Amino acid sequence: VESGSAAAKAKGPSIFYFAVTHGKNAAKALVTQETWGKRVGGLVFYSDVYIEGLKKQHVVTNPEGNEYKKVLYRVFLVWKHVRKNYGGYDWYVRLWDDNYAIAENIFALAATKDPNDLVELGSTHDYAGRWDVITPPTGCNDTKHPMYKRIYIGGGAGSLLSRAAFLVWTDRLDECKEYHDADKTPGLSRCKGACEDVWVSLCRLNFGIRMELVPGFFRQSPSHYKISDQALACHDQMAYDGLPTGLPKTFHYVSMDDMKRTDKLWWEAECRANPSLKKQRSNATEA
Repeated sequence: VESGSAAAKAKGPSIFYFAVTHGKNAAKALVTQETWGKRVGGLVFYSDVYIEGLKKQHVVTNPEGNEYKKVLYRVFLVWKHVRKNYGGYDWYVRLWDDNYAIAENIFALAATKDPNDLVELGSTHDYAGRWDVITPPTGCNDTKHPMYKRIYIGGGAGSLLSRAAFLVWTDRLDECKEYHDADKTPGLSRCKGACEDVWVSLCRLNFGIRMELVPGFFRQSPSHYKISDQALACHDQMAYDGLPTGLPKTFHYVSMDDMKRTDKLWWEAECRANPSLKKQRSNATEA
């Protein structure tokens, strides 16, 4: 069904989910596939080697290496492949193999937004607060520093990129690489090739793509936040990392055990405060 057709509009927004992984993380990718991945209608993996057991995968490797200090170049290659092979969706969600995503909440968010808007939805941060990456000459509150208060979307938690933004971004990926390679901004030099969220956001901002803060894209795992079993079972709204309160969309740095725990609690456990919630979930069909 084409995203612009009347049938597609009646069904709701179409969302393409893909996760970037490595051969060394094969076990984690397989757990991702068997937990939240089975609920998004066909999660696609991008690995540096073929992983036995993954149902939908592509091998995309950077000829110069796939280590973290060169992750940005591999991310560019992955997005090029997505543009060539998976165009036509309303929204795009790029994740890692250690994310846990709650598709129903991402879908509900997408349904309230316009995919023709040049926008990326996620957890926004400002460079002045990224002390581990950007160190202005006189401290993080140096208002004269070129990166002061420029926002970026945190890449660890993932984001929701509109169709319009996806087309603009992927049309000009080569420009992004040239921009990155030529940039000499103080404080960013030690992040060359890495810190893909900072560089991707810088590039998208230059292309007129707006960054919008929405709650629920969390940079850490449920166990890190010490989220209780009942909070997950009852689908509680949550507020972490200084973000507004909202339903969780994604978590990051999620171990395999935590992924299984979260999946079981969110989809199968009984909420004592609302016992009917379990029945509603059991009646829902998987995507």
